[in-house]
Amino acid sequence: MPLWGNKEVKFLSGTSVNTIGATGVTLIGSTGALFLSEVRSGDLFVQGPTSQKAEVLTVNSNFSITLASAIYLAAGSTGFFVSEMPKYLSETEKKTQTFGVDTKEMGATGPTGTKINPGPGHAGWVKVVQQSGYVSSVSLNTTGATGYNPAVLPNVSFSGTGGASGVAVVSSAGAVTSVTVTNAGSYTTTAPTVTIGSTGATGVVGTVIMGGRFNRKIHETLVALRVPAATMGDAEDTIFPDA
Repeated sequence: MPLWGNKEVKFLSGTSVNTIGATGVTLIGSTGALFLSEVRSGDLFVQGPTSQKAEVLTVNSNFSITLASAIYLAAGSTGFFVSEMPKYLSETEKKTQTFGVDTKEMGATGPTGTKINPGPGHAGWVKVVQQSGYVSSVSLNTTGATGYNPAVLPNVSFSGTGGASGVAVVSSAGAVTSVTVTNAGSYTTTAPTVTIGSTGATGVVGTVIMGGRFNRKIHETLVALRVPAATMGDAEDTIFPDA
């Protein structure tokens, strides 16, 4: 059995599903299904490019597939396909981390076109792992604001769910002079905004400075393939847009 193919999106014949097993594992195809010739164990079975995915455990007949995960697949739906990514990967790697990248999607400088987050080194099956960063510091955009009580420090809050926190430093004259980050938190692609201020005092505006590997991805070419443009399919266009 080949360990991989070159199609991220391979549509199946007779793809309407008319019967689902009680646990949602056994999938029965409609008239015209050709599972024996079009699907192999280890392929990733998908209901729509952004819908739920499950690894194919066994191909029982032209009309029957057993999936490794008990996911829900709506009876009567159409648009099912399989992805021929490397079969040795874990189910998590297949579902969320591995993408087919053709030469068009590689582009001249990588799919994002920026040095901070370049593309993979070669077209083929590429594993992408999102990195995270943290709040390194807060830079004050406005200074000299007064009216704060050094004994009652103004609130410092960060947007989002990354968990960052901090405290303001107030001078004896009642001015915010800096912000001390007490918990750096963890953020991937969206940096938080910071709010500094308290009732009855002039607000202070700050800019969040991120550290670590915020908004960066690690690209690992698992299988290098000489695949021409538009060969592998476009299920991954939100990650690797056509250059």
